[in-house]
Amino acid sequence: MSPYNIAVDFNIDMSFHPEEIATMLLDYEKDAHKGMDIRAISEELYHYTNGYPYLVSWLCKWIDEQGNRNWTSEGIRKAGKELLMNRTPLFDDMIKNIEQYVGFREIIEQILYSGNSVPFNLSNSNISLGHMFGILSRIDEKTSISNILFETYLYDYFSSLKLQKGWLNRSEKSQFIKEDGHLDMVHVLDRFQALMKAEYREEDEKFIESQGRLLFLCFLNPIINGTGFYYVEPETRSSSRMDIVVTYLEEEFVIELKIWHGEQYRKDGIKQLNGYLESREQRKGYLVSFSFLKNKEYKAGYVVVKHFCNTFDC
Repeated sequence: MSPYNIAVDFNIDMSFHPEEIATMLLDYEKDAHKGMDIRAISEELYHYTNGYPYLVSWLCKWIDEQGNRNWTSEGIRKAGKELLMNRTPLFDDMIKNIEQYVGFREIIEQILYSGNSVPFNLSNSNISLGHMFGILSRIDEKTSISNILFETYLYDYFSSLKLQKGWLNRSEKSQFIKEDGHLDMVHVLDRFQALMKAEYREEDEKFIESQGRLLFLCFLNPIINGTGFYYVEPETRSSSRMDIVVTYLEEEFVIELKIWHGEQYRKDGIKQLNGYLESREQRKGYLVSFSFLKNKEYKAGYVVVKHFCNTFDC
């Protein structure tokens, strides 16, 4: 207890750390005997929630009561998808605050749309507000969305607003599904490239540069909705990021979105993507480049590094 009675900071971290999640799972396992890999599951839960107590509890409750006690990575993804499709007081409050506070909304849009780096400074009233709401956090001195589930819900929200305004013509979902029911990601990216070629011109350059990721998600969302799940990977310690991870019928697709800054930058992107694939034990990934050169070509190709990489220039 402080001997002073003024201005004492409240420094208690209310989030769960992986070790604390593991302790809760261990107590559960003693009764349920599910044979789960407690360390792996606790880290996976933390990966999606960053330890946010309500989110951790919701996912665990759903897996136990409605998810056939499937304590695996797949089970956690299914729980996450169900959570994102539900209306909860937590999500309702998050959207209400975004709609009410203009400056706070602008910071959220900067982070989501173009991945802009906003220094974390609580003297900024909008950052302070988002931090108080639990939506914004400090990660490597930058202002970031607190966790993957919050970020994905926000992407879904802003995508729905853009689609409502007729941002994109919806494509028939069935054309992107193979005969065996799996997602044809190559066809998805081919069609997205064709859309960019047909509908967006030089005057749209600033728009695409700032909102290219959201534009792609607006295209992708109706295709995977109801069956698939996606999230935008948070920044890593090296300040790089794997843009989008899509799961569909247990298949995982890693998609890196880049602005074209020259051939060397593209090669660096392929190398970076290859590292991501290796970390996730995947053999195939996709690199999508947005180019603003006047003489650009719209093309697709395959690059074999150590893994298999498919590249699309838009």
